[in-house]
Amino acid sequence: MKKSFVQKSRLYLIVLAVLISIGALLMVAPQPSAIGFTTIDDLVAYAKITDENIKSDTDDTIKPQFYNYYKNFIPTWRSRLQGKIIGLLTCVGLQRRPLWSPDFFKSQLNGLSALRESKGYKGDFICKIAPTLQSKIIVFGNTQGAFHSLVRDITKLKELGIVDTSLKVTSPDHFIVFMGDVVSRSPYSMETLSLVMSLMQANPHNVLYLKGNHETADYWQEHSLKVELQIRAAHLSSETVPLATDVDKFFSTLPLAIYISNATDTHQEFIRISDSGRGQNSLLNEHRFAKFLTTKAGNKVTCLQLTEQQNEHGEQPPVDIKVIFKGEKKRETFQPHTGLRLLPSDMGSTAWTILSCPTPVYQKALNFFYDAFVILTPAAQFDDWKITLYNRNVLENKDFTASTLYLISGTQEGVRPPKTIAQQQAPSAPPTETTPQEHPSQETKPVPQQHPLKPAFEPIETSKKGEVA
Repeated sequence: MKKSFVQKSRLYLIVLAVLISIGALLMVAPQPSAIGFTTIDDLVAYAKITDENIKSDTDDTIKPQFYNYYKNFIPTWRSRLQGKIIGLLTCVGLQRRPLWSPDFFKSQLNGLSALRESKGYKGDFICKIAPTLQSKIIVFGNTQGAFHSLVRDITKLKELGIVDTSLKVTSPDHFIVFMGDVVSRSPYSMETLSLVMSLMQANPHNVLYLKGNHETADYWQEHSLKVELQIRAAHLSSETVPLATDVDKFFSTLPLAIYISNATDTHQEFIRISDSGRGQNSLLNEHRFAKFLTTKAGNKVTCLQLTEQQNEHGEQPPVDIKVIFKGEKKRETFQPHTGLRLLPSDMGSTAWTILSCPTPVYQKALNFFYDAFVILTPAAQFDDWKITLYNRNVLENKDFTASTLYLISGTQEGVRPPKTIAQQQAPSAPPTETTPQEHPSQETKPVPQQHPLKPAFEPIETSKKGEVA
């Protein structure tokens, strides 16, 4: 009997020692570090474990709120213990590291901002792309936190041979452009911005991200990303809005506009991609930096810092903006479409707008249901450039479809108009003075213009005018 008591005592001591050891290990165990979005497989896996259709807490489509979703990320003793256990199992190789975390998001912001600042990408600047006849230029419109849609888009780009499994662009002549407004109005602004930053890190010379109004003058703080950071990144910063300084620092490294020259030696005709239209931003007066635009550079992508007083000396070469891709003030001008819409001519330039955010908010406000992006295909002459819309209705279990048009005329492939828009409407001279918007959230009422062509894509039916800006 005495022997049995001793054996039991020894067993209790062993169990106690094991528990103490486990407790000590849990105390020193780090929170598991995330792998991050380094492959398409990572993106697809993360999209599968997150709910795409998180509903807003309110009916406000201008400033939707997702607190009921975010509160799931408020730390509790149970979540902290779980994190410690996962961290311990990760250290010993029994658990795979998480796919993504706010800590990884912070490291991306800091690392990419430092790299871009070291290259002079800061403040107000523009970039110029010099494509070749072998180039493909992929353009995304507002994504507004549409993480799951963007994952499907990137997966399609892999099918098309534009990117590979590791998110790298397959050719130095291919470029991916995000037109801005990547964040806001979604519970997944952090993940969506992280995805775009992953593409930029993998392709520092071939992925360009423009400032939209949600990346300008702290406008993002009026929308859902602010609350998302306050809850999900509270442990990473003592700021009132955690990581606000890091986000602003990164946004300050984004260009105002991208100009794309022709694919031949003629460098006086351009495509402009910017959130603002022509004449809406005094800094984007092409007459002031015409020499930069028209001078052939050795690199495929070159950039220029801008100032209000900028005026290149001497006689300026002519600059013809043949096409402009711009944001649309949706509360004023929106008409339902399937991802690409031909707008009224803007100072003689063919004008297009692209939308890439079929989130629940945009489905409700604008009846927009499409994964969408476009690919520009260069030619020797701008009149022969083509634009292809790739889109799919998220309510249907179907693959992307492709519709190709001529970029300048907006007519279908194989149907050439007798005159292009450039021939029908001579381009207006760039204004010597323009008045920029005082605040990015303010909206300019459009000037009614009669476009010589019908819209390129038939609009879907809608019951009311959209509300989203």
